Amino acid sequence: MNSKVICLTGGIGSGKSLVSRILQSMQIPVYHADQRAKDIYEEQAHLKVKLQSIFGNEVLDKNGQVDRKALSELVFNDKAKLQLLNNLIHPLVKQDYLVWREKHQNEAIVCREVAILFESGTDANCDFIATVNAPENLRIERVINRDGADYKAIASRMANQWSDEQRSAKAHFMIINDGQRLLLPQIKNMLVALK
Repeated sequence: MNSKVICLTGGIGSGKSLVSRILQSMQIPVYHADQRAKDIYEEQAHLKVKLQSIFGNEVLDKNGQVDRKALSELVFNDKAKLQLLNNLIHPLVKQDYLVWREKHQNEAIVCREVAILFESGTDANCDFIATVNAPENLRIERVINRDGADYKAIASRMANQWSDEQRSAKAHFMIINDGQRLLLPQIKNMLVALK
């Protein structure tokens, strides 16, 4: 596979999805790891069975589908349970990505959007890492408006992710999404830096 892989990361509410949509509008294929993980919960029946056996019936809704909100509430305050969940889902997402990557092997550049890039060890498979940063209060406001989540739930998720400073120290490029700076010139500069 000859294409260069940009791994795009950033904390919850930073604006990764917005940046990835801009990349897609520039004809760069994007693999959305978080969305694919959500899809995998629904697509793979054996995963539902494993989740139910490990975490109990409360992780399934009345239709027998994975209740991701209930699952999140169960694991995000318990590091051991979070690790169990990650051990189940990460290998499935990795395999799904490899299939996607094969389909896009002739592209010059592809992007892999991953929220927990460093935390999951996925950064080892990147040619170039970009992180999207935004002030914490703005990120919280965005998530409240987007998901209707409460402050405590958002703070809990943030506590399980690396800080902007940690991500920036390991990234090749930083995109600031503070509502003040234009994103497109930053993204164009990133693509120049990639060459």
